[in-house]
Amino acid sequence: MTFADWAPYTRPMARNIAITSSEITLDFPAGRYLVDPPVVLVTVSGGPTDVTITTTPEAVAGLGEVYARVQLTFPPSAVGLRAHVWIAGA
Repeated sequence: MTFADWAPYTRPMARNIAITSSEITLDFPAGRYLVDPPVVLVTVSGGPTDVTITTTPEAVAGLGEVYARVQLTFPPSAVGLRAHVWIAGA
């Protein structure tokens, strides 16, 4: 097994997102769903990092119960700012 074979499964998913509404859902790419709950770190640029992170397992055909998305809930005061999101395992 080479690095290229396993690296896509060990690198975290990182995103720099605009907070356009109080609730934002980040879907994991197909093939990178998780069996265990993901570790999620969020920072908000220009404001306090007041965010609720929700992950719920769901049934996916052929895979069983997996984590396929993360929902981030921000206070209304954060809309218009940017957030940096790091998800380990996705």
